[in-house]
Amino acid sequence: MLLLLLTLCGPGLQTLCDLLSAWLGPGLMFQLALAASVVLLVSLADLPLEWYRQFRIEQGFGFNRG
Repeated sequence: MLLLLLTLCGPGLQTLCDLLSAWLGPGLMFQLALAASVVLLVSLADLPLEWYRQFRIEQGFGFNRG
């Protein structure tokens, strides 16, 4: 979902691209940093949802009773 927002809605990915380009300049390091930062942002956004899903699974099997 966040990946769609970054690419389709607004200047999200372009802003990230501009910031990294100003910091690293063009080249391989810029491309690697851009890919890594997109993966990191998407992973961080999904983390609370993943924790909730895991909690619901554990609760369903009776592991979270406290």
